[in-house]
Amino acid sequence: MANAVFIQNPESIYKDEPGVRYHFPKMYLKRVQACVGDWVAFYEGKEGALRYTSIQRVASAHPDPDTPDQSFARMVKRAYNGRCAISGFDLRNGLGRAEVRAAHIRPVQHKGPDVVSNGLALSATLHWMFDRGLISVGKDHDILVSDNKVAPDVRRRLISPSGKLHLPDNPRDYPHPEYLRYHRENIFGAAA
Repeated sequence: MANAVFIQNPESIYKDEPGVRYHFPKMYLKRVQACVGDWVAFYEGKEGALRYTSIQRVASAHPDPDTPDQSFARMVKRAYNGRCAISGFDLRNGLGRAEVRAAHIRPVQHKGPDVVSNGLALSATLHWMFDRGLISVGKDHDILVSDNKVAPDVRRRLISPSGKLHLPDNPRDYPHPEYLRYHRENIFGAAA
């Protein structure tokens, strides 16, 4: 038996359905699974006041397939020192945080794992282009561009002048050749 209080946010960014479905950070999944079959109290802020709102029995708990693993993003960004692997830009926001995203090389929907070697730190625009198969990475870490879909001026502005991927400091974090091959063969150039 587990004792728990679930804290609800009435303005959640997730697709919560009060009384039906709630989202938790992945790090709490085991704790929530320990509550299956038990009664839990719900606590939330309403109209500026915090209070207990209900009790409910937990029917089940499982990972949300639509929510990316935040630890994957942190590890990829750290491996690339916050620098975009394709442009080489190291852009920081006003708080000093890196403005890159962790892109899966082999997408999660295609059974790609949340491991650093299946990730690239990319700017938002390059992440979008990579996911849509407009750019990819060759066997020798050359940056491949779909020339019939990406204008030359866009290429000059966004792609590193070296034409090579900016790799992590630790070779253990380099993109795995099999994930890169998968992206080249199944994603790159497939955009309509």
